[in-house]
Amino acid sequence: MELAAYTQRHEPALDRPLRRRLRVYALHPGVSRTDHGICTVTIAFEPLQAGPIGSVIEVSGEGDDTSSWQRCELELPDVIMQDGYAPSQSDPRFHQQMVYAVAMKTYDLFRTALGRDITWSFDRRQAAGSDGNNRLLLRPHGPQVANAWYDRRRGEIVFGYFKAERSTSMVQAGTGQVFTCLSHDVIAHEMSHALIDGLRSHFMVPSHPDVPAFHEAFADLVAVFQHFTLTDIVRSAIAKTRGRLESAEVLVDVAQELGRALSGNGRALRTLATVRMPDDERPYCPACSGPTGSSLQSGSENADDNPHVHGNRLSSAVFSAFLAIYERRAKPLVKLATQGTGQLPAGELSADLLDALTNEVGSVAKQFLSICVRAVDYCPPVDVRYGDFLRALITADVDSVPDDRFGYRDAIIKAFGQHGIYGEGARSMGEDDLLWHSPSMRIEPIKVLSYGQIQFDGDPARPVDASEMRRQAHALGELVVQRHYAREFGLVSPDDELFQSGGYEVPRIESVRTLRRVGPDRSVLFESVAEVVQCRWVTMPSGIRFRFYGGSTLILDSQGQLRFIIRKRVDNVEERLPVQKTFMQSSAGQRLWNKEQNTLVPHPELACQPGTPLT
Repeated sequence: MELAAYTQRHEPALDRPLRRRLRVYALHPGVSRTDHGICTVTIAFEPLQAGPIGSVIEVSGEGDDTSSWQRCELELPDVIMQDGYAPSQSDPRFHQQMVYAVAMKTYDLFRTALGRDITWSFDRRQAAGSDGNNRLLLRPHGPQVANAWYDRRRGEIVFGYFKAERSTSMVQAGTGQVFTCLSHDVIAHEMSHALIDGLRSHFMVPSHPDVPAFHEAFADLVAVFQHFTLTDIVRSAIAKTRGRLESAEVLVDVAQELGRALSGNGRALRTLATVRMPDDERPYCPACSGPTGSSLQSGSENADDNPHVHGNRLSSAVFSAFLAIYERRAKPLVKLATQGTGQLPAGELSADLLDALTNEVGSVAKQFLSICVRAVDYCPPVDVRYGDFLRALITADVDSVPDDRFGYRDAIIKAFGQHGIYGEGARSMGEDDLLWHSPSMRIEPIKVLSYGQIQFDGDPARPVDASEMRRQAHALGELVVQRHYAREFGLVSPDDELFQSGGYEVPRIESVRTLRRVGPDRSVLFESVAEVVQCRWVTMPSGIRFRFYGGSTLILDSQGQLRFIIRKRVDNVEERLPVQKTFMQSSAGQRLWNKEQNTLVPHPELACQPGTPLT
């Protein structure tokens, strides 16, 4: 918990620039310059050491074989004036610039949506510099392997490279090198893993097939929704598909160049494209029915055996809702442009209509990305299921936008139902039934967690210092362990007889985070989000032990009043525990757990390619 005090985004100074411009590949090196394959991203300015090394991210100039690459120095005057180094597949300085720019862009998207600095779940303070900051390490020149992965244990994201197995427009099979660090999608995907881990560290515990799949689906959604921030590429794609976004491969595919360079069918790594079946409203997604053919999708046809394939059901549901809202908001624009007919004439779309549709889809994508990121705060702290995320999406959006005049929530609910995803524990798919509920008993406001008593570091969006975190955790911990309150928080009190005989540990306050979030109507919301988790040791018939977790996420207002308690019971032995045991003993589950002496522990890595570092 105290690590949050050492992960703080640089605060702008009055005498320094507010923004830094850096050139990157818009998607991947395979998109030509004439098709807007090079773009300039604008990120918040911060002073950088060579690497670059910033406030929350450090880029390594070391190769996997201990070789050293030329370091990227973004503070050099000639580099600043040119918006960074020129895009290049062979210049290691651009590789470092690319991962830094896209990673910081992704970090700032999360930061804006959540209204606070995002903290890491690992401790790399000794390796990160003399200022004591805890930084995520990005290694753009990892081992020679067709993979990229986030490693919590080492606090790093590793990007591999490989010789192309298939020829593409940019590389020749068997000769050309493909760098995963040059894929915008791969960087955003892996960065999302690290950010989710910082928000919910127990989502790395694979207690159910949905848990690792949620990580993969969410990371794909972040990568794809970022495509729609690339105005020139979006405009070109809309022109080519005449507004049918699901047909625009450049927008809906994940890691195109990477997938094409691998053996298989030469397609993208994954896709969120959906096709409507003529006699059913249920969308059909090719990736949901099994592997798409690329080696990064290889494995069992059972979706539970492959988190990327299993996760496509969730990502497709969200993307289907996004398409429905885009089509709804684009319809009046098309009617206006066609004098009320709604039927586009033959030939190219008019420039005005292209501009209007491009602006509309960019706005909708930005809103959907914010909705998805905000929903993580409303998820339970452990064992997240797809149905939990649906309820989190609805509750988070109601909190931010009570008046859903564009029907976002209706579209989300319908799309999830069409994909067979229903609210976990909800009585129906009605919006009111999907909302998380307030506490079932009266709990007095926690005065220590009121904004009037919190000792802020100037801004509620910044982490407080370690001593203030301990003070808040102590006050919250005293409340949740009380015998008459513990069950409300999904816990077993140390004063309960069950605690003495059930292998339970004392509950732990994982985090208390304050936030300052700006809503769509420009209103400012001040809240706190906390996690309390309890571990129970469970022994298999074979004698091997593992940790079974329960607990709750708490949403509090600025007065310290509990608004929501989102729990997973630690003493739920009727449903959750048997399901987790079954999954852990399956072929998919066994690949996600390591045996250390007589204990099973989750694997510390999340990989872009299932099977490479996980086996």
